[in-house]
Amino acid sequence: MNNIQVMLDKFLIEAEKLCDIKFAYLFGSYARKENNKNSDIDIAIMPKYSLGKLEDTLLRGNLIEIGKSIFKRECDVVFLNIDAPVLKYEIIKDGIVIKDHEERISFESLSIREYFDYKYFIKYYDDQLLEDIRNMEV
Repeated sequence: MNNIQVMLDKFLIEAEKLCDIKFAYLFGSYARKENNKNSDIDIAIMPKYSLGKLEDTLLRGNLIEIGKSIFKRECDVVFLNIDAPVLKYEIIKDGIVIKDHEERISFESLSIREYFDYKYFIKYYDDQLLEDIRNMEV
């Protein structure tokens, strides 16, 4: 993790030139220590401010390019203020905090509650989909 930690620190320095970051996580295969030579780097960021859909999309693209140049491999960046409860839960559950802020604990608590509230509907939808497939109604 030492070499990756140096690169993560460099990524955060470069990323903060483009946006203010409250906290961030490394998640995915690198965080779970299941990475291989083809694994990408997954980073989740909570920006201090949301810029709007177009600006967020452009910023995400710029951050991905910065990540690719630093990590020398594919990189994905997600914004925690606009992602789905399931992804936020997975990031919190398996991710490694790479930049911290006092608001992270409140964010995690709210995100976990949202996930468990939402989980019922996910299961219901999945069960209905499986039933439709069994009945060939899709």
